[in-house]
Amino acid sequence: MNREDKTAATHGGVLVELPLGDAAPNFNLEKSVCSHGLFMMAPNHWDPHSKTLKRPLRPCLDDDETSLMVHISHPPHSIHALHLRVFGTHALSPQQQQSLLLDNVYVASVWSRTLSMAQALCELQAELQHPLSSASNVMDENGTISSCQKLKLTISFQKHPQEKNQRESLEFVNCLRGTEDYSGSTIGNFPSPRDLARLDEKFLERRCNLGYRARRVINFARQVIEGRVQLKELEFVCGTVSLSDYDKLTEKLRMIDGIGPYTCANVLMCMGYYHVIPADSETIRHLKQVHAKSSTIRTVQEDIENIYGKYAPFQFLAYWSEMWQFYEERFGNLSVVPHSSYKLITAANMRPKKERGSKRTKLSVVKDMQDGFTKRMQA
Repeated sequence: MNREDKTAATHGGVLVELPLGDAAPNFNLEKSVCSHGLFMMAPNHWDPHSKTLKRPLRPCLDDDETSLMVHISHPPHSIHALHLRVFGTHALSPQQQQSLLLDNVYVASVWSRTLSMAQALCELQAELQHPLSSASNVMDENGTISSCQKLKLTISFQKHPQEKNQRESLEFVNCLRGTEDYSGSTIGNFPSPRDLARLDEKFLERRCNLGYRARRVINFARQVIEGRVQLKELEFVCGTVSLSDYDKLTEKLRMIDGIGPYTCANVLMCMGYYHVIPADSETIRHLKQVHAKSSTIRTVQEDIENIYGKYAPFQFLAYWSEMWQFYEERFGNLSVVPHSSYKLITAANMRPKKERGSKRTKLSVVKDMQDGFTKRMQA
């Protein structure tokens, strides 16, 4: 993709144009964004009416406190470039532009809990970056928030853990005016390593319902702050994906407490390594339901290779394209599903529908999808 972006200051913030290059004729922002569950997860917010992805981003890698709201769209009058509209500033440095562009390259009951934990962490980040000016301003006599002021964090959650109930937390977030999506609501960003490193483990565990993960999250954040984990090195690799680096990166990631084979494969997939398919119970369900494979956790990788090996080095893209289509056959167009229903998009609700009309078998549908994927890869 051509990275020669264009910027322009407008009444609605700063506009950054990201040329699509050779991908322009077939590019579809809606399908690109809404083809993975990440678009449902905070702080991402997909607007199906304007077909715009809204989320806060940090414009500078060295500044983990400042977040700006970014709207990503693909207007009909600009078919050759994406529009990244950055609010809350009148100018962006070349370094900030590059950082924003890097941030935009990715792009069962466990799922509903994952969504809730991500949402809780983003709400917590908003609270950490914009605490109330004083305890006397938190509540009035009716129990509602009376005032809110932007301030840097002035209390130590390590020494004074506090926990708000759900009503208080929602009222608190609604009164913030920091990272606003310009449609009336405020979206907290995902906490930075510095945000997390200074938290008390028990507070984070209770506040965001992380359970045993709280300790791992805080320890990882402190490793980043202390320089033992270099995130910039990993971000640099995103632009220079080489299969020869996969084992080396795997070794680095596996040294981090809490990152096992499945998580490691997912992280590397998000970085652009598509030749390994992260396999879990959802993969086993899919292979059984669609390919009539009686896979187990011991045999699933062999079955994956037999089915998707021919697409190397894009096995994951073929697998995910196939699985996502089956999800949409079950739930409909996921890009227009209400936000309140995201938690229902789980394997538990993937029971086959009664076939109507066409009598085509699932395997014939799979073959059509695979043929289509092969043609796209060859184009």
